[in-house]
Amino acid sequence: NTLAANYWRIIGNAGASISCYSLALSDAPIQYADLVLTNLGALLYRLGHVDSALRLLQEAVAICDSEPETHFFLANLFAAKGNMTGAIDHYRATLRLEPEYPGGIEQLRIPSCYIKYHQSPPPKQDSGDMSCVRNEEGSEKKCGDLHRMEQEERSYGSSGIEDQQQRFEQNTLTS
Repeated sequence: NTLAANYWRIIGNAGASISCYSLALSDAPIQYADLVLTNLGALLYRLGHVDSALRLLQEAVAICDSEPETHFFLANLFAAKGNMTGAIDHYRATLRLEPEYPGGIEQLRIPSCYIKYHQSPPPKQDSGDMSCVRNEEGSEKKCGDLHRMEQEERSYGSSGIEDQQQRFEQNTLTS
């Protein structure tokens, strides 16, 4: 059923894909249900149902919290909803599970810098914090650059999450 759901998703028949994911969810052993929930969440996200996708991914992580892709996708969803603390937690979980996760550190910096620049008082940074990289002079140039890039992306209407989600979906189909 999951294979059929992925087929219908690729073809573009969301209704058939959701039906197949629902069947797969009812047939899947609980220890593998996270895979179905993650794929269904990806589809719902693409259809614009961010809240539903978020709930499914939270459920998937509750079933299996050892998949870096699930944490990364969940972090992206939290960021899309404006929950930067949740995003940071799950980007860090991604990097704990797979320290070299593609884009993991870069994505972690975005909500970390957002919190630093948009919430008062700014959080203290400890030496082990990966959120803002200091340059040779010790200034937080990287964080400032990310803050500026975030403003530019807003003016273009892009958050970068869609690109990350497309890479996630490609990885899911090839897994």
